[in-house]
Amino acid sequence: MGKASFINRLQEVFGVTKNEVIAMILMVSGLAVGVVIRYNPFTSIHPAEYDTTLSQKVYLILDSIAESENRTFSEADEQTNPIIGQGDTVRAMARYTSKRKELPKNKINIAIALKAELMRLPGVGEKMAEKILEHRKITPFTSTQDLMNVKGIGKKKFEKIEPYIIFEKKK
Repeated sequence: MGKASFINRLQEVFGVTKNEVIAMILMVSGLAVGVVIRYNPFTSIHPAEYDTTLSQKVYLILDSIAESENRTFSEADEQTNPIIGQGDTVRAMARYTSKRKELPKNKINIAIALKAELMRLPGVGEKMAEKILEHRKITPFTSTQDLMNVKGIGKKKFEKIEPYIIFEKKK
């Protein structure tokens, strides 16, 4: 059985992609190597004789990270960043900032834009970007206004998107 047929067989059995099979093989191989190294009778240090100072340092670092995440913001933090309120935690702040989308600096050509580029447009998420790509496959765009023919993009959404898009024919 060749390498390619082995990977194909694993794909069929688990119902995954080729890259997922390769990742799975690498993880299982790494686990096997780790087990062999861990339980190798020829190693000089027995697990019971390990030095615990390193693990204590790691636990201290993890504890300090957890403490800083739970820290609440002070009034000074609230003045410098109006989004957060006094008493909000770092995790709450991450929630606020992760929702923000960085708008494109250059205009996006809707005739050739990739899904990731379309998702940077205001009001366009993953599902809407997929709808745009599907529509473009069936009916190629001839102008920026053709974007309004995509289900879910009305006049208001188009007005938000329009400053960030252009239409140039594919080359």
